[in-house]
Amino acid sequence: MVVSSHRCALVSGVMEADLWAVGGSSPARLNEWLSATSAGLRDWRFTPGVTRFSSPVWPAVTIVMYVASLAWGQRAMMSRKPPHLRTLLVAHNTLCAVVSAALFASLAWALADKAPTTSLHQLVCSRVSHEDGRLQAVYYANYLMKYWELADTALLVARKRKVTFLHSFHHAATLALAYVHLIEHSAVQWVPILLNVAVHILMYSYYAMAAAGHRPGVLVKSSLTAVQICQFVIGVTAACYGFGVYVAGGWDTGACWGTQLGAASGIGVLGLYLVLFVRFFRHTYFPDERLRGGKKVE
Repeated sequence: MVVSSHRCALVSGVMEADLWAVGGSSPARLNEWLSATSAGLRDWRFTPGVTRFSSPVWPAVTIVMYVASLAWGQRAMMSRKPPHLRTLLVAHNTLCAVVSAALFASLAWALADKAPTTSLHQLVCSRVSHEDGRLQAVYYANYLMKYWELADTALLVARKRKVTFLHSFHHAATLALAYVHLIEHSAVQWVPILLNVAVHILMYSYYAMAAAGHRPGVLVKSSLTAVQICQFVIGVTAACYGFGVYVAGGWDTGACWGTQLGAASGIGVLGLYLVLFVRFFRHTYFPDERLRGGKKVE
């Protein structure tokens, strides 16, 4: 056992030495290291009925409990004084920002690694491209993160803050959408996921700063909403493109990998988000009441 342990250490040391000797520059060495550490993920697959939390019971029950607990929590807090949650808020939002950054970096690196040999069309529609375990691992991690992000609502309720329909619907529907795209193996899903985690880096960083007492101005807040709207425009466009290729190819999954359910849910949910966020943006930052000299303009 001692000899075996020494051999393993020796082999590990030699591999590490060889790895860091390759390239001659930090970016090259980093790329080699990332390639080596992610090699095992290439063959990983999200398998319904086998992978944890892959049963539809998980998101379905969670969403029902989320809606029920939201109503119950708001009633329960009516007669209670909100607790001081500043430290918890900073920690939660910082964690979400860090995890979002990790997901963004992982997905962006995997896509960049495929880019030299894969066209944008193939990235959006190819089954071969989709069946890269590195991508599926990020999709799965993103799906799991949607459970944790439901804590956003719990923290709002605990602080007796208003929970809008947009907020609660967005959290519940995003969990459902992330699950459906995993199950239906939508090749295009990397587009909305990459955009979503990028926006979440900014959004959760903003919330962490606000919780810590450093409140950015209205311009920053409105800019974040505008960025969210842009992500939905791009997401819907990508989903429509994939579905269009699928239809033009004779309703053949070989033309663009995925299912009709995956396409319909993506276009429908992202499209609805777009409408709701545009409406929120207009009503929040450009209210309908236009007053001049105290009189409403007709």
